Amino acid sequence: MTDPLQKALKQNLPFVNLDMRTIVATLRAAAVLHELMQGFFKRYGVTHQQFNVLRILRGAGHEGLPSLEVANRMVQRVPDITRILSRLEKAGMLTRERSDGDRRVVRVRMTKKAGNLLESMEIPLLEHGRLICSVFTEEEQIHFNNLLDAFSDR
Repeated sequence: MTDPLQKALKQNLPFVNLDMRTIVATLRAAAVLHELMQGFFKRYGVTHQQFNVLRILRGAGHEGLPSLEVANRMVQRVPDITRILSRLEKAGMLTRERSDGDRRVVRVRMTKKAGNLLESMEIPLLEHGRLICSVFTEEEQIHFNNLLDAFSDR
């Protein structure tokens, strides 16, 4: 029987070992998920990274957060948080202001426009997530999440 991943990648030789197969399968699944999510966010005019910033700022409330704290809370670390913040500011999705106490600190706040965008995305995002995860039973999702948590908490 042919390995489905090996077949999908049109790879003639088997994987060297299970570790390598697991790594390649995880990277491929992450790429597929990224593509599915990026397509969703594109319909709303944002990238997944911009959405992540807005999600973080929504959770921070009216006080906002220092830009470095936003960077630290990102699901996927990005080296160019300043560029992402600049694009969101230009689009009217956030404001930035320097701290009076420490001019090096830039506080970032989400605007009402961004709040409206996130609100409009909420139900479609839940439906999109449900569709993506429909390949798993609830029990499989719980098991998968436990495996991912164990890996991520290394």
